[in-house]
This record gives sequence, C-alpha cells and structure tokens, in this order.
Amino acid sequence: MELKALLIGINAYPTNPLTQCIADVTKMSHYLEGLKGPFTGVSIKTLKDSKATRANILKEIKTHLGSAGDTDVALLYYSGHGAQEECPGLFPDVHDGLLECLVCYDPHDALDSGQLLTSKEIRYALSQMPHNPHLVTIIDACHSGDIVRAFHADDTKGNKRIKRIAGTFPARPFKDFLFAADKTLVTNDQGPKQLFIPAKNHIHIAACQSSESSWEDGDGGVFTRYLLELLKATEGKLSYLDITRWAKLSMQDVTSEKQTPTIYTVGEGKTLATDSWLNMHPKGFAMPQGRVINTVNEGWVYTRGALLGVQPDMEVIIDLGNGKEEKVKVDAVSLEKSTLHMSLPQVNMLSELNKPFFTARTELSTLNQLKLSVVSIDHEPAITKEVTKTLKANKLVKIVDTAAADFQCTIFNGFAYFTLPEHDFQPLARQISIGNKTALKKELERQLGYFVKWQHFYALDNPGKDYEQSPIRIEVESEKKWVDITNGVLTMRPEAKKVYNGELFQTAKIRVNNKSKETLHVGVLTLNSDMSITSKPFKGKSVTLVPGESQTILLYNEEDSPVVRASLDMYKEVYNWKEEWFYYKFIYSNDEDFTTSMQGPEFRQPVLEPPLFFKKATKSLTRAAKGEGSGEPPPDQKKWGTCLTQIKLPNLYHNIIHGNLKELWDQYEASEDLAPFIKELYFDEVFDGTSYKLMLKQNKDQTAAQATSKATDSWLVKALNSLYKAGRIRRFKRQRKQTGPIVVAEGDSWFLFPKPGVRDTLDYIMDHYRLLSLAEAGDEITDYIKNPELLTSVIKENPDFVLISGGGNDILGEQVQAILKSDVKNGVDATDFLMVDVFNQKLDQLRKGYISFFEKIHVLKPEAKIFIHGYDYIRSAPDARTIKSGWANRYMIKAGIDNIAHRELIIHYLVDTFNTMLEEFATKYDYVRYVNHRGTVKLNEWMDEIHPNNTGYEKVAKNFLKAMQAV
Repeated sequence: MELKALLIGINAYPTNPLTQCIADVTKMSHYLEGLKGPFTGVSIKTLKDSKATRANILKEIKTHLGSAGDTDVALLYYSGHGAQEECPGLFPDVHDGLLECLVCYDPHDALDSGQLLTSKEIRYALSQMPHNPHLVTIIDACHSGDIVRAFHADDTKGNKRIKRIAGTFPARPFKDFLFAADKTLVTNDQGPKQLFIPAKNHIHIAACQSSESSWEDGDGGVFTRYLLELLKATEGKLSYLDITRWAKLSMQDVTSEKQTPTIYTVGEGKTLATDSWLNMHPKGFAMPQGRVINTVNEGWVYTRGALLGVQPDMEVIIDLGNGKEEKVKVDAVSLEKSTLHMSLPQVNMLSELNKPFFTARTELSTLNQLKLSVVSIDHEPAITKEVTKTLKANKLVKIVDTAAADFQCTIFNGFAYFTLPEHDFQPLARQISIGNKTALKKELERQLGYFVKWQHFYALDNPGKDYEQSPIRIEVESEKKWVDITNGVLTMRPEAKKVYNGELFQTAKIRVNNKSKETLHVGVLTLNSDMSITSKPFKGKSVTLVPGESQTILLYNEEDSPVVRASLDMYKEVYNWKEEWFYYKFIYSNDEDFTTSMQGPEFRQPVLEPPLFFKKATKSLTRAAKGEGSGEPPPDQKKWGTCLTQIKLPNLYHNIIHGNLKELWDQYEASEDLAPFIKELYFDEVFDGTSYKLMLKQNKDQTAAQATSKATDSWLVKALNSLYKAGRIRRFKRQRKQTGPIVVAEGDSWFLFPKPGVRDTLDYIMDHYRLLSLAEAGDEITDYIKNPELLTSVIKENPDFVLISGGGNDILGEQVQAILKSDVKNGVDATDFLMVDVFNQKLDQLRKGYISFFEKIHVLKPEAKIFIHGYDYIRSAPDARTIKSGWANRYMIKAGIDNIAHRELIIHYLVDTFNTMLEEFATKYDYVRYVNHRGTVKLNEWMDEIHPNNTGYEKVAKNFLKAMQAV
C-alpha cells in the first residue's frame, strides 16, 4: 500500500497575499514523510505559489493522484484562498447561485474565473481517476465545507487573517468549465444544466462550513496546526470522525469567530468516515462510545449529547488507561456534546496525564426505551417463555401489551419475528427459526438492536421543548401549489403503470422552509420500514437555512431530479402490506452544525434482511441530497428540536394475489415456511348476507373493474388444504428433533379445518405429540386409498401412533342424497326414510377401505397403534342460514324431510351405525383403538352444521389424547 499525496499551498497572491500556507504545506509534508505505518512508499508532490496554477493542479490530480491503485491511499491537501463564483440559473442544484472555489495562482492577478477551480470541476477531476484508492481531501480555506481560506483585504484581526477573497467572481459561460466538452454528463442542453458527474468515493475534511471563514495566525493555518498536533499525539490511531469532533471542540478556544471543521463521505464505496486516518489501520479498531476532551471555554467535554440521548446527571466513565477508570457526572447537555462536572482533584488528575483526549462511555445505554409485545400464535409456552426472556435481557426493552407497544415479536409457524403491533403475519425482517435455541437467542438479540436504534430516533425530541412550534415547514408540491406536511403524512398516489424494477413506484417534490427569524441548521434522517437508517437526504450533513429561505433540497443531488422516491418492495406485496411507509426525522438547531454527528455510525443502520419469499429483493433506491446556506453570529439562546413526517405509498394490489405471488403460486402453496403466512394474509371468512363463507380477501374487496379471476370453491378448498398442510409439515419437522411418540394422521375436516382462527382436533393434539398431518378437508376414505401418502409416511416416519378420520363426508356429506328416499313425510324408524340396502353398500365400501389400511399399516409397522373415531351427532335443527350453506339437513329437507325430529332420528341412526362398525374393528384388531365422541360436543360448541368450534374441537382432541395416553 503506497501513499500518494498532492499538497498545494499559495501565499503569493499578487493581491491579498497570505503568509502561512507554504508553512502549512511544509509541515504536512514533514509529517507524511515521517509516517511509520503500513505504507510501502510515500510519494509527495507539492505545488507552491507560482507552481499552483489551475492547469498544474489539474495535471497533478490526473497524473500523480491518478497513479494510485485500488489498494493505495491518495491525499489532496489545499491551503490557500477560497472564493465563490456566481452561476445564476446555470445549475439547478446550486440553490443560492454561488459555486465554492479554490483560488489558484495567477501571475496576472486577473481576479476572474480563469484562476478558479469550482467544486464541480474538482469533483469531475477526481471522478476521472482510473482506480479507486482510499481517497482523502483536506481543504483549509473559506467555503471549504462544500469542497473548496478566504480573505478580504480588510479582514485582519490582530495577527489573525481570514482566507477569503472579497465579494464573488462573475459568472463564466458554461463552455469555460472543465467538463463542458464531456457530453455524457449533460442531460439538458437548454436552460439550466442538469449534470451527472460521478462522485468518486472519498472523505472530505473541511476547515470550516461553507458559510464560515478559515483562519490563519503567526503559527500557520489554525485548522492545519491543530490537525497535525492531534495526529502526532495519537500516532494516527483515530478515525476521521474523531479528527473532526476533536478539532470542532478545540478550535472554539482559538478563533475569535466561529469556525466549525466538518467532514462528510462523498459517494458510495469502501471509504467511510469511521475508517482510520489514511487507512493506516485497514483492519479497523474498536470505536469508542465517546471521548472526553479538555477545552478552554467549556472545560471538560464529553463528545456525545442530546442527539444520542445523553441527559444531565448521567454518569460518564472515563478510561484512564492501565485498567483504571474515573466516574464523573454530566452537567449540561447540548445537541452534540455534554459538559462534565468534575472535582478539582479529578481535573488535576486528568491534566497530569497530559493526553489530547480520553475514551469514555456511559454506564447505561442512552438510547430511548423500546416498548415490545410478545404474541404467540403457535401456542408453545416454552418457546414463548424463551423468546420473552431473551427480549427482557435487553435493558432498553419493556414488555407491554400489544395496544401500548411500538413493535411486536410474533411466534408463528416455528418462527419468531418482529412486526408492527397487530400485523401478526407481516414480518418486518427475516423470520428466525426457533429450532435452535442458541441461534434463536443470538439472532433475536441482533435484530432487536436494529429496532431499539430505529425507535430511539423515531421518538427523539428535546425534552425541554425549546420551540413551541416547529420553526421549519415541510412542504410537498401538489398541483403547482406547496402543501404543508410538517409533522403529518404524505400519501402518494400510486399508478399501476409506474413500476421500477418490478415494483410500484412514485415520486414527489418536497422542500424545507425556515419560517423562523433566525438561521437554522437542519438535518434529516430517513427511518425506513426495513429498519434501515440513513442521513442521505442531505448527504449526511446538516444544512444551513437563513430566515425565510425555501429550498427544494430534500433528496436532491447533481444526478437526480429534486424528488422523493417511494417504491413497494416485492416482498411487501407478497406479504400483503396495505402500504409502504417510511419517515423523515428532521432535526434543527439555531446553534450547532451537527454534520460530524450525522456522519457517524450511530446515525446509520443497514437494511435488515427481508422476510422469506421466492425472489431476491430488488436493489433499493439510492437517495441523496444537497443543501447550502449562509451563517450569522451565534444566537443568544441556543435551541433545538425535531419534527417527523411520514411518507406512504398505498399498495394497489392489497389483498389481491398478483405479480410475484401469482406467478410463483405453486411454490408458495407448497412451501412449509411461507404457506401459513399466505393462508393468513389472503383468506378470510365473509358474511354474504345469508351465511358466512371462506373466501379470498381479493374477492371480498376488489371492484368489478379490478377483478381478474374469482376463485372457485374447489380451488379454494384445495389451496387452503395445501397452505395449512405445508405449515403443519414444517411444525412436525421442528418437533421431530424432540423426544416422545411420533404420530402420523390422515383425515378429513375434523382433522384439518382450513379456516383462519380455527384450531381443529390435530392442532390441539400437536401441542402434546410430534405429529405429521396428511389431512385435507373434503377427503373421503376412497381418496386415502388412491393416494399412497399415508403408507409412505408410515414407512418413512416409523410412527408409534396412526390416527385416521374418515367416513363423515361419505355418510353425512353430499353423498347422503344417495341413501335418502324421496317425499317420505312420516315414519317411525330412521330406516323408513332410508334406502337401507344402499346405505349398507356404502358401509361395506368404508369397511373394506378401513381394513385395507389396518392390514397394510400393521405389516409396515406392527408396533403402531391405530386410532379411529366415528364423529358426534351433528346438529339436526340449525338455523336457516346454516342449513342453506350446510350438508345433511339441506339434503334431507330437499328430499321432503321437514320434521326436525325425523331428521334427528336419521342423524342418530347414521352416526350410531357407523360408530358400531368402527367399534367392531377395535374388537377384531388388537392394534386398533376406537375413540367415541358421541355426546361430547354441546349444542353451543358447533361452528356449523357438522364441524365443532374451537371449544368443541378441543374436547374431541382430549378424547383422543386420553386414549393415546392410555396405551
């Protein structure tokens, strides 16, 4: 790894000369030459005074810095004048019409734009470097906060001098810019030039903000001097963030006016503000929670403040080295820092150690508390207890009822995952399997950290309420008017044809207005629904807005239109989100620029892995922004506050099987992981005016214009059977690793009733046994015989118990019509209404089917016990609504059997005869056990005509459990 450095210093401006810039370059050069680090070589090129012309600077950027390879380090350092050049209407992203510039040497001292290098030209020159080294730019000049020491002929105070050229330079024609000939950059040749200048990833360190002055005195540039002192004292063992935090505090004591060093990361890439200085420690080092620094004006200061939740009287622990620590209390808190209360002995002790700073931390986390509820749909108390214990171990988590929760941890289908409260089946991140307790605990803790941090910034506010109302106004352009959405919600109007990467997509134009009477520093965080946090809307900076200033700055850069973008991720459509959502958290202060904080890792959070689905998540949209402004003297009363604006994008296909889900339906339907989620999200029980029916939500909600295809009853039952069955198979695979008897069950709707919210017989039995369910609603004994699934499962799983439920559809379902006589109005016995010979034939078919299964199962697994049952007496007098959508009663009435007593007589005969046959099996085969349910389900415990409700099913399950436990 080589270091390539280009150092530029100019004193000898023919007009308005400086005195210390050459000395700054010499000091920086000596420092770099003496580095003992990982560098295989240090190559330094200096341009001083007359050599530092515009042409020479551009040449050396291209040749010297351009020779740095991907594994090298490149440093551009400039000490000289900064200036501004007018560009009214030329570039739409330059809101104040002024470009920041470096003032190059010009022997003719023309004082025109010919000696300037604008911020856009520097960006372009860096973008042309062929490789991607670890690139750093350090600009010690006025206006350097936006890339580029400015001085005014009369701007001298004592022996201090400001590095700024008076006034501004006049505009030049577009053809005179460095990049004018590059046609690939310009997207609009008419009017304002929209440019696509690539942003070479690098760290930019500026001696001051764009609105401030950079100072020099008899000892050199103030910023450069303090930077070198810090680097030497720490041997370079610090990050770029550490540098600017330290310099920002230290320089308050030196200059007579405000000078705020700042840093930000330009472009996307490997180089970050948290990296070590000049990448001297490429493997990284542990970032301290904070540092304690001694300042002249404020005393000892902790480099964390209200933004990160520090409060007065909070305890700060200072690392003294050699295993020793000292505890002190926070005295006062501002946005980015906290002053500390120390006794005289403590002050003397720290001073005697003679360190530039100390690492420090708080005893407890300073982030806001997260209120979390735990909802278990799987009804597994042991797992619920384990998950709750893990969540409670985080001191920032409080377990509450769902109504009071910020988020919810849901346990369903063998997974634990986080959702919004009462959004049980819509995970916000990847589901966590509960099969491995160690892995479950580790991943829960990891994901929980994301939600804690997200909630901190969502809830962040100034407890002192310095502002009675927001001093900024957030506005959206609607029908050529600006509408106030401060602390409100912007719901975008999605369009079916507006799709990006296969996802619904929409844009909106937003601006921020300073409606107060003082200059404000404004920053914004994006809090996304995938739990990511970015400060990209203002490029990771806080921007300065003068009173009354309105700028369309949100999500605006040189590469994009001035819009907010929102898209509905594909997985959110699959999981049937009603809408996409995210928040903008605006932070404002009349005192502090907090760019350094916004660049820190505390203000960033990557995307959590999306929930499981059958297509990789599309690349998320990049968002960037640019904001500029001017400054004023420090306010008499320092204030700060926040406001929150939510952005929503409705899902046009809510409740509709569409897109990815429709195309890959067979995969979703068969997926043990995902089928249970699809079942809960897309099916519902609906009252059609006469009866309750199970149907697709899309058929309930969509209009005729939206409707694409209606699901038939047969498709509906088939789909639900598949979805429920897949979920049960997943649960069995998880239970398979446990101990205890194994059960294989085949059956009809008494074993699987596919309806959201219903717990049928097997659901209750699965709470006690490892059970593989093959059941499907609507199945008959003949279906079991045709499908070898039961026998193959017996071979594969080697069960201890086999449960069979079959025959109900044959004797009480639609087939009952075949055994009913027509128009028999009166009778004494049930057989008076039945074609007994036909019924006996049906029983013989059922008998042969059962015997076939008994004998085959016994051959395959002689030790297995087979459990059978004959149902309970179904309802003979349900209401008209139930009869209309029911089974046996409807067909008996159709046959003319209107008398309730007659129907009850028939029902008892059919059920008793069937049970008698099954009871005989248990007598004949010693491995068969008969379970009698007659009289089990009370009148109010039926869900419909032939199916119990949850209470009834639980009683049926208890009968089975009693028989199984008796073996």
